Amino acid sequence: MTDEKLINILERIAVALERIAGRENIINSAFNITNGLEGGQTDTINDLKTENDQTIQVNDLNPIFRFLSERNIQVKTFQTDEEIDDVLDNIALFIGNRYNRVKKVYNAIKSKLNTGSGFRLDLKNATQEEVSYSCQLCNSLYQIAFLSEYKYFKSPQFIINAKPNRIPTAINFFTGQWLERFIKTEVKNTIRKLERPVKFAYLTNPQIILPNGDDFELDVLFSIDDEIFWFEAKTGEYQNYVDKYSKMAKLMKLDSKHSFMVLTEVNETNCVALKKIFGMEVVNIESFSEKFQNAISHLNEEKNAL
Repeated sequence: MTDEKLINILERIAVALERIAGRENIINSAFNITNGLEGGQTDTINDLKTENDQTIQVNDLNPIFRFLSERNIQVKTFQTDEEIDDVLDNIALFIGNRYNRVKKVYNAIKSKLNTGSGFRLDLKNATQEEVSYSCQLCNSLYQIAFLSEYKYFKSPQFIINAKPNRIPTAINFFTGQWLERFIKTEVKNTIRKLERPVKFAYLTNPQIILPNGDDFELDVLFSIDDEIFWFEAKTGEYQNYVDKYSKMAKLMKLDSKHSFMVLTEVNETNCVALKKIFGMEVVNIESFSEKFQNAISHLNEEKNAL
């Protein structure tokens, strides 16, 4: 090998290492979010970062593709994860686990996406947790430029002034992608808590062609020990989607233990009624984790039976 070629290779390695270091700095800065908390709240978004354990994702998508193919469903395209996705996944997990306590500020942000104008949110009557979590969420969104402006005025004002940034990534996140990310991350975390190692893989937002030639898009598909689970997410009105998803579940031959519709704006009583009518597991965001844990509890039972 000539000296010139060796130098060229070393330069390329150096560039690659700089890019990796740059990504780590972005992720670390987005996770290091502790400012803007009221009352000394210490439960930060950084605390939600997932850790590796005995359960290792293999990323073998063949069971999912085979499952769809057996039902004469073709996959046109699907999304792939990037390194920076960990930041958004953890913010989504933060929102999902505290939805009722950050709902006011989330809805305020969402209401201004069309115009990109600022908003003023009065939190005088909010609980201490609502104030703390809302400030923390806004600060984290401001750090990654999803909010172009953010300022919190402490007691006695208790006012949040903020302005959403109308960039495509932020708009997609606020209009529903965060709930898909929450589901994906919560499912992964639940699998990792099982008592035995479990092979799993997932497919997000696959564009598919149905047997009749119609196009369709699924939110999240998981293969867990070769069982298939399907999740659909809705942050707003769901009434026009439940019947369509119910028919899709029947087409894919998935029962209520393997097909979930996760909603933010529905109460428990209506979830029970919707499940009886449409045959899918319909859950509000607060009860999703428990319902999914129950759906895969047999994986632990199988281990204990060995």
